[in-house]
Amino acid sequence: MDERMFGIQPPPAWFNRHGAEMHFFDLRPESKTLIIKGSAAHLMIRPADPGNYGPDRWWLIWEIRFFLRQHAAGEIAVLTEALRRAFGLTDGADESGKWLVDRYGGDSAEQCCYIRQGNHLNIPGPGTGHDGDPNISIFLEDDIKNAVRQLLELP
Repeated sequence: MDERMFGIQPPPAWFNRHGAEMHFFDLRPESKTLIIKGSAAHLMIRPADPGNYGPDRWWLIWEIRFFLRQHAAGEIAVLTEALRRAFGLTDGADESGKWLVDRYGGDSAEQCCYIRQGNHLNIPGPGTGHDGDPNISIFLEDDIKNAVRQLLELP
């Protein structure tokens, strides 16, 4: 595993080693779209249609490639505040995520959306941490956090 993932403590058991390979790839301010890619997965963040999902929501759309044509994919719409917490721009957990933090460890979580411990993020939640798990893991480097800040037009 990449040494940046360890710090003082090892990554959480639910974090997949491929998360260290995820890097900021493309920010498209005109369409408010951010793409984060790695060797085995990619994540796209873009605004959700306010007519269908209400204001202040973002799509998190991911795909994980396992082997040949085997893959897992998913998409969820999250509030801006959940996106900020997921990417470590703010801390805390909403009411639905407190049990996830209690059971699996972490600093922030929202049920069916994400779990984060330090810079270790899983979407949509904790998993096995092994290959074949349908959860996408992302190690949150500064360039990823800064790209999310830009996407959300935060200082």
